[in-house]
Amino acid sequence: MSERITSTTLAVAAIAAALSTSALARGPIELRDIDGDGVVSAEEIRTLAEEQRAARLAQYDADGDGELSDTEKDAMREAMRAERLVTADTDGDGELSRAERRAARDAQRDMMEAQLDVDGDGVVSDAEGAGFDEIREERREDDGRRHGGGGRGGERAELAI
Repeated sequence: MSERITSTTLAVAAIAAALSTSALARGPIELRDIDGDGVVSAEEIRTLAEEQRAARLAQYDADGDGELSDTEKDAMREAMRAERLVTADTDGDGELSRAERRAARDAQRDMMEAQLDVDGDGVVSDAEGAGFDEIREERREDDGRRHGGGGRGGERAELAI
């Protein structure tokens, strides 16, 4: 496997985590090349994340006030946990084992890599990964500011989901 694919694999895990930090942006974002230019740009990723946030808000804002109360957030989290359980609980025991969680993360990463590979050649090129890399760098900077300049640090931060 090329160094670019390995780097992108780690980056996909980081972006999946970073984009899902907001209570309204949980779950994988379906990446797509909105403008048809052959890449998923940083602006397209931001647009898609905002669309997902708006959809979650519309779905879980029971009182229609444009914000999620703690009760509405709890309901959203519970529904999303139930969704994850249904899709990732391969042995049907009602719990997610470490192996099942790992398999779900791997499947999410693979899906995102496939979405970034707009030309479908099996390799996320530098051009195809550039928007993703830009978002990843923004998230690192944001984490550093939120955590007093330290973030979560190095490669571990990239592997966290």
